[in-house]
Amino acid sequence: MEVEHALDMAEQERRCVVMPAHSLRCALLRRVGAGDVMSPARGLFVRREYWERLGAFERNRHMTRALNLQYPAWVFGGLEAACAHRIDHDISLHGNALKVIVTKRRTQSSSWVVREYRKECTAVVVDGVRVPSFACTVAEIMRDYGFVNAIIAASCALRRQVTKQQIAHELRQLGDCEPYVWRALEYASPLCANGGEARALAVMIEEGIERPVLQHEFVDPDTGRRAYSDYLWILPDGRLIVGELDGREKYVNPEMTGGRTVEECVDDERRREHLLERCGVSSIVRFRVRDTYNPAVFKRKLLAAGVPLAQQ
Repeated sequence: MEVEHALDMAEQERRCVVMPAHSLRCALLRRVGAGDVMSPARGLFVRREYWERLGAFERNRHMTRALNLQYPAWVFGGLEAACAHRIDHDISLHGNALKVIVTKRRTQSSSWVVREYRKECTAVVVDGVRVPSFACTVAEIMRDYGFVNAIIAASCALRRQVTKQQIAHELRQLGDCEPYVWRALEYASPLCANGGEARALAVMIEEGIERPVLQHEFVDPDTGRRAYSDYLWILPDGRLIVGELDGREKYVNPEMTGGRTVEECVDDERRREHLLERCGVSSIVRFRVRDTYNPAVFKRKLLAAGVPLAQQ
């Protein structure tokens, strides 16, 4: 009963079980051995079936909420702060170690906690845990996780009304920024509707594809209906090529379907294609987020559709 109560309470509070007393810890470890409970990090426990229903970002939040109970003075940084702030980034970045910001140099990292020294760190409380500010966290993701994730994070911030000037200020405060960070800030756009669109844009730029027009408005000459393209390339000869990021979510997520069935969504997509054709679009190239994880193949797909390379 004690084990079930602890697991139930943790699930209600959207966290892992943490700091169990010796007898409870032993009971939980027996359940780990039986397979129905798991330990995602040292000293943390959760039902396996419950854990496997969670996405990567929510798993991270469950761990930081639990550790916040044990170490209330900790300030979580990096991907932990990004998850708390719900800043878009690649799931593949997540490993086994969590990042904590410290203001004393003599603290050491361990196999599961990476401690990063900063002279100063002003923390805010988000989702029950202490993290750096939103803009500071965006800057940290941009600095530490490469060009593609820099564009993803910066575009997310711009959609949430943070300015490029604010991001640049935080980048200068952090320091040690490679040139790609400033290039990513230049290309980031609030017109990327989500992390997937931002990722595709970033990979296009990285692979030397001409920078597309984002969210271009098309007006049907017959009906006056409007449609927006994810990406648009206007060729020198006047041809228009539209790039569309497809995904299963647009057919199954209630927030995106508006109550429509899958068949109705597909029919609407066809009508949208006909609208674009009537507006003079020459071709439509469709791709998925997973295509962008093989940049060379993604580039070939775009070039085969007639999308131009960037002018040198």
